[in-house]
Amino acid sequence: MGKICVLSVLLSLACGLVYSAPVDFKYLYSITKNIDKISAASVMQDGAKLIAWEDGKIISKDVFDSGSSWGKYMDFDPENFGIRFAQDDGSVKLVKPVNVSAICYNPAAKRAALLMHLNNANSVISICDMSKNRQIYTCVVRTHPAVPGRKVEFMAIDRINLVPFLSDEALTAAWGVYTYLYKNSIELVDIQSGKVSEIKNAAIPFIWKDRVYYLDMTNPEKKTFLLKTALLDGTKQEKFTRLDFEPGMFMMQRGVLYTINGTKIYALRIGKDEKFTEIADSASILAGPGSPALVRIFPVVHESKELMIFIVKITKENKEQLLVYSKEL
Repeated sequence: MGKICVLSVLLSLACGLVYSAPVDFKYLYSITKNIDKISAASVMQDGAKLIAWEDGKIISKDVFDSGSSWGKYMDFDPENFGIRFAQDDGSVKLVKPVNVSAICYNPAAKRAALLMHLNNANSVISICDMSKNRQIYTCVVRTHPAVPGRKVEFMAIDRINLVPFLSDEALTAAWGVYTYLYKNSIELVDIQSGKVSEIKNAAIPFIWKDRVYYLDMTNPEKKTFLLKTALLDGTKQEKFTRLDFEPGMFMMQRGVLYTINGTKIYALRIGKDEKFTEIADSASILAGPGSPALVRIFPVVHESKELMIFIVKITKENKEQLLVYSKEL
């Protein structure tokens, strides 16, 4: 199943650059082409593939094969695929997306959850059943009313949908919602029935077994970072764990939650750990020439091993390149 979301260190030798990773970090290869595509690609964790959308198909690249190029993974042109935009006369217009991102694909169930984009700032959820080659769920969006006193709007629609997450059997999808009134919530859909549930003041959902885990957004300005859990219908919400630091992003793989604060990576194994513990520090691999910067980090499964992939961007002779590293978890 696809999910989402990086590090490095370097040494130069005579014939170009050769990179050596610190202990526990394995240097894989460097990338000089399609850098923007790598940075924006989604991830299939169990297949260890980067995937991206091109009109009419999904393309992929093997994370661990330095020589692999992007190739077609599957045709992708679902019936009725597009953004359902409500019109002033009450009708609904199907708008073709300019881009697709955050692809979460389950090959066994042949279901995909992804974001369709009107533009860079406006995204809408789409769930597709590829066995039927059809978009089976999306929400209807509309132009939001003017907000008194607000001079600049980055949202063209009343609510934008954020990165989706599919349950392991692709029976439930969850995603974040951000409204034009700057309110956060989570929506969950039972894919078979189409029933939608909502959790208010919540963000960044992950599904594990029969529960959804999410960040409580009730008092974010007070820097209180609290993970909660609820049943998949949004009921029986409970505190899960409190974070002692500000999380930069969240990822999940096989029941393990990962998050980042600065250069440090933390993990919590659901059902075993009560708090996040530090498992890695990227500071050492972000030192060296070329102004290295961490641009991607995501977990994958490769040859039965659970690994974290770190992608670092450096600049050499005014040219950017990516360095790819792995760390066994």
